Amino acid sequence: MLSKGLHERGISKEHPGDLPGSRRCDRAPALNARCAPCTRARLGLDDVRCGRSTCARPRCSTFTCAPAFARPGDGRLALEPGDRPRRARGRACATPAGVVADRRRPRLAGAGASEEPEPRAAHLGRPRPSRRPGRSDTFLEAGEGLLMTQLTRRYAIISDLHSNVEAVTAVFDDIRSQQVDDIICLGDIVGYGPEPRPVLEMTMKLARVSLMGNHDEAVLKGAQNFNAWAREAIDWTREEIQVKDGKETDRWEYLKRMPLRFQTNGLYFVHGSPRQPTIEYILREDIYNGAYEKFDEIFASFEKVLFVGHSHTPCIINEDLEYVTPGEIEHNFTYTRDKRKVIVNVGSVGQPRDNDPRSCYVIIDNNTIRFRRIEYDVDAVVAKIKAVERLSDNLGLRLKKGV
Repeated sequence: MLSKGLHERGISKEHPGDLPGSRRCDRAPALNARCAPCTRARLGLDDVRCGRSTCARPRCSTFTCAPAFARPGDGRLALEPGDRPRRARGRACATPAGVVADRRRPRLAGAGASEEPEPRAAHLGRPRPSRRPGRSDTFLEAGEGLLMTQLTRRYAIISDLHSNVEAVTAVFDDIRSQQVDDIICLGDIVGYGPEPRPVLEMTMKLARVSLMGNHDEAVLKGAQNFNAWAREAIDWTREEIQVKDGKETDRWEYLKRMPLRFQTNGLYFVHGSPRQPTIEYILREDIYNGAYEKFDEIFASFEKVLFVGHSHTPCIINEDLEYVTPGEIEHNFTYTRDKRKVIVNVGSVGQPRDNDPRSCYVIIDNNTIRFRRIEYDVDAVVAKIKAVERLSDNLGLRLKKGV
């Protein structure tokens, strides 16, 4: 049975995450990266690995591997009821593909199973040990009925448009083709880019909800803690929005009325973070630096899914503090009954920073979160930025590289 000791199961005490005969995958040279086949297997999307035994990230800063494993179809429990993952801050470990660490409700796999195994991103949304007062299995069970399958509308979530008409037009055109019911904008409609007026007017017309971002706030209140390029762009943007063309009052009032947060069906929308809506970033580095109290507070503030922007880098973070990019899950993530809370950064429409120059946004439909990447005429935007004397040419050059 799975209750056997580590030694009896052939698992090293020094590296409990390594299966006998496994070795690290040389097709994943980057820190915390895996080759694509191994990543898909780890997330439960495929049963096929790269053929190089267990592929594992070089360093795991969040949890040790669960001390019990189950491979698909072997008829064993994924984890014994008494087992639970343990926090391992900064320890090296290897996470075998197919590990499921749900201590609350173990699932059967293979013959005789009561449910069909779901080919989902199984590592996302697992309950994790927490220092939050009152956190218990009772609390976890209480949320069982709060499912994203209750959604009756199809949402497009956009963020960080940054006065980029070409990108915004391409994204809105794509959204029209996806039969979306409502568009929710997470802020930073303006700033950086050369055409704040048309971008703001398009958003005013098409978005059901537009939240305030730090650049929108800076236009109203002044740019503080901005670099020189961003500050000059804000000052120029403020003047552009107030150009006397008969629409200046509507544009200004729209910015002033932007809310900081929006919630519906257990979904929480904010530009930066629930703690500091326009200021705080939620970053991969926070995980590496051990900002556990920060994440405890953030995860305690929403029911199911938190959607943010601000950093311009699309990703999903679960309660185990595991961080995955859209490319690792082929731009699709399914939120199911046994999944708990996740943070979704929807990326940026007008200034992506994940080394991909294409615009990024998210569609949420029932229980599926889908990232979409849209090409647009980057060179046209670069030329427009160069034509504006008060905008730095570097704001255009970075668009070509997606940084």
